[in-house]
Amino acid sequence: MYCVWRAAKVAIPILWPGEIPLRSDIRVITAHPTRGAADAIEFITRAKINWELIVEAPPGTSGIVQTSANWVFVFVRKSTGQAVEIRVNETIFPERFHEIANSYRSKLASGETPTKEETTIYKAAQKAVKEAFKNLSDEELFVIRTFQYQAKPLDAEAFIGYYASPALPEFQKLKGVEAEAQALRLENSNLRSSNQALTVENESLKNQLSTAINLQNAFLGTTAILAIAIIALLFRMRRRKN
Repeated sequence: MYCVWRAAKVAIPILWPGEIPLRSDIRVITAHPTRGAADAIEFITRAKINWELIVEAPPGTSGIVQTSANWVFVFVRKSTGQAVEIRVNETIFPERFHEIANSYRSKLASGETPTKEETTIYKAAQKAVKEAFKNLSDEELFVIRTFQYQAKPLDAEAFIGYYASPALPEFQKLKGVEAEAQALRLENSNLRSSNQALTVENESLKNQLSTAINLQNAFLGTTAILAIAIIALLFRMRRRKN
């Protein structure tokens, strides 16, 4: 894709002014999920072979269905964390470009053959975009933003889906098993918490019972002493009378 070459031509001098970058120092994040974009990025940067090409396509888009939101490329200098976002300006696309392209690709993907008129319109739209990338200035083509890159946690499913798609179904099965295991771990933790609460309550009841027994024994002891004292007093009173 000519677009990728133009984007790289803007980003690399910003991130490596006056330098030739090491390809191992380059990371590329793109919202463009097509093989053409990936191949162009790989040819220029070798990011894919170095496991440094990350595809973050907006929800609802794919290699067939795209919007202007897919035309975004972020180049990162890994050694410094500096990054440049290159976003294609929406104004360069002909009217209804994405609608035309999506419809054409969808027909091909479903096994249908687009009509000659549809093919002509599609090719004309593609040519207009290609000419724009060849002839317009960087300022006309792109919205450019520099920022400090913060790596996100790895999305393992997306990573495997892109780099090892045949293994994705097995990974998704493992994710399901892991989710079940996590649910069981949570249930076990809740049961342990409940058991601990019952143990504490049981200890409290045992202490209360022990206190009650001690009070009962003290009461019985006091009652017995009082009874003995009364009997002794009555016995002495009886002896005086005699």
